[in-house]
Amino acid sequence: MDNKFETKIYTLSDIVKEELMFIIPSYQRPYVWDDIEIKKLLEDLKYNFENNTNEYFVGNTYVIKSTKDARPNLYEVIDGQQRFTTLFLLLFYCALKETRADGKNRKEEFLTLIRFEEKIRMCFDFRVRDLTKRFMLELIEKVDSIEQIQNIDKQTWFLKDYKNDVSIKSIRNA
Repeated sequence: MDNKFETKIYTLSDIVKEELMFIIPSYQRPYVWDDIEIKKLLEDLKYNFENNTNEYFVGNTYVIKSTKDARPNLYEVIDGQQRFTTLFLLLFYCALKETRADGKNRKEEFLTLIRFEEKIRMCFDFRVRDLTKRFMLELIEKVDSIEQIQNIDKQTWFLKDYKNDVSIKSIRNA
């Protein structure tokens, strides 16, 4: 048995180039960040952006190589999943909000970046609960604008059960 423990700093660019994939395993707690944690992270990001920080340390995220899946670059997030999920949602929001020269948002680029496979998986898989995973996949697939996010519970795909899931409540409030 290999008990080797190593640390490595990855940039977002490294994660994309190496086609790393991450899952939030079923034993993790639900996503529960609220306005306080999210605001603190956003203020920290803003401060570092405004001060032209070349490198930004977003915090430790601990992962282990997944042994439950044949994908070679799949890792289970052991610690840091709240921050990881928030950053993922922030990237999705930015992709919807930012407009290209042709007037379209950047959702297609986001889908390519996260290697989205319709209704199956993406490079960030939420396995805490099946309902949460389904919501995340539908959110990424079906939401095309900020307006749809603001009226998410009125979307035809939005299930009543989504209103009672603690992770989905927090994701909607993020």
